[in-house]
Amino acid sequence: MSEIHYTDAICVASYDAMIGFVTRCQEERSVHRSLTVVVLAHGSAKIAKEQLLPFLDYWHFRSRDFVDFVFPGYSGDPSVGKFKKRIPENAPRFSPSDFTEVVERFEASSTWRYGGEPSVFLLSAIRGTQPEALVSFDWSEVIDFDLARAISEKVIESPQTLFETIIRAAKSHSGDISQWSLSDMLGAGSLGSAILSALLENLPVKGVRRGVVVADLFQLRNRSPREERR
Repeated sequence: MSEIHYTDAICVASYDAMIGFVTRCQEERSVHRSLTVVVLAHGSAKIAKEQLLPFLDYWHFRSRDFVDFVFPGYSGDPSVGKFKKRIPENAPRFSPSDFTEVVERFEASSTWRYGGEPSVFLLSAIRGTQPEALVSFDWSEVIDFDLARAISEKVIESPQTLFETIIRAAKSHSGDISQWSLSDMLGAGSLGSAILSALLENLPVKGVRRGVVVADLFQLRNRSPREERR
């Protein structure tokens, strides 16, 4: 398989592009289940401009063997080719229509609702064994939270420290990735609990307030449509 480059990787623009990217990553690793971190951040958000976009190329190369980071709504310059130090005109372009499509597809597939602030999702991506199978996200087990709130409440220092923690935890448990589900990991001390434990150990918030805020932000949720739970 050809190497995945910047223009068809972490900036996935549309929903179909995101599914295609994660599918190719699983095929490249010869796995059928993997951890995907989806960052939904509107192009006008200050966090996106100052703390996300400048680091996209780094996170792609830092994480690609262990966890897939995707930023829906953004697309790279087709003339860029491989990652390199970008000048402003080569910065990712934001598409409001593609971003809105992903938000609407997420809302149609789950009980999650967009609140206007940047959101982070830790999702299990699952791919069937039949040829040409595409991944789908398991909404019955998801960790999602408001990134802006996590920063303002000083639960995390920055997206950089959060994503580094996730990457390190995923890297140290890379042998478990093809088997895990989030509930199994959280209960059995594998990848999911390693990520949460690493986050907790590095959070600056202390005392009772820390426990309350963390419990509210970082928890395993069943976001599958209610009719599927019957």
